[in-house]
Amino acid sequence: SGPGQSDYLLANGHLLRTARVEGETRFRGGGIGGRVQEFDWDGKLVWDYKISDEHHHQHHDIEPLPNGNVLMIVWESKTKEEALARGRDEAHVSDEGFWPDAILEVQPVLPDSGKVVWEWHVWDHLVQDRDAKKANYGKVAEHPELLDINADYPSAAPLTEEEKRLREERERKMRASGYVGGG
Repeated sequence: SGPGQSDYLLANGHLLRTARVEGETRFRGGGIGGRVQEFDWDGKLVWDYKISDEHHHQHHDIEPLPNGNVLMIVWESKTKEEALARGRDEAHVSDEGFWPDAILEVQPVLPDSGKVVWEWHVWDHLVQDRDAKKANYGKVAEHPELLDINADYPSAAPLTEEEKRLREERERKMRASGYVGGG
């Protein structure tokens, strides 16, 4: 697999890197990975951990820890209905759902597994100020400890059907050229 987004030279001389999982996945976007690998000095693969399924997908960076564990950023799959129930603006969630981040601390289990020993989920730390009848309602400015579920579209007007069609067409062209997605 081609590389994801990061690699690290470990104290033992091994290389720890992210890699892309090839094939079908529900997740797509820049920085997509799905796999973390460790190679010894001679290039032998000693750990090959896949974190790519219908619920989670590793992306962008990782961080090796002094205790030998690895922090990983993953997308989590939430349905459109789940996102709407938490106060996501309906104009900004597709039928594919919503992908908040999580941070997982994984203890490597050689040769191809891992044990999640700690986790933190954006989903557990949300606020929204659009609908008092939905979960997470509050004044965003009064909750700096929380993340606004609509922060990426704070005051954007909903897209028209034509704007949605044009956006989907641009995305299709970019994907066909290999510019976005997992390749």
